[in-house]
Amino acid sequence: MSAYAKTYPIQTAAKKIGIGTKQLFAFLRERHFIDEANVAYKQYVDEGFFKVQNGSWEHPATLERQYYKRTYITFIGVDWLNKLINKKEARNDS
Repeated sequence: MSAYAKTYPIQTAAKKIGIGTKQLFAFLRERHFIDEANVAYKQYVDEGFFKVQNGSWEHPATLERQYYKRTYITFIGVDWLNKLINKKEARNDS
């Protein structure tokens, strides 16, 4: 399994980086790595930092198919984000 194949949900990645989930989502949106629907931009998916999974489920009341996209952070992406966030925090401490 390559380093790109290992992925983590945002919540797990936030724990690995050492920040809260809401903080990580805010950071990712602020830096334009994800959109307002929390889906990673294609550029960063292609670079191997994120993976976007498409899924669907059946609504129990209407029986209509509902579609969604879920963003995961790759092993490489966690390391990359950890460096970016620690660099930002180091600047704020100065």
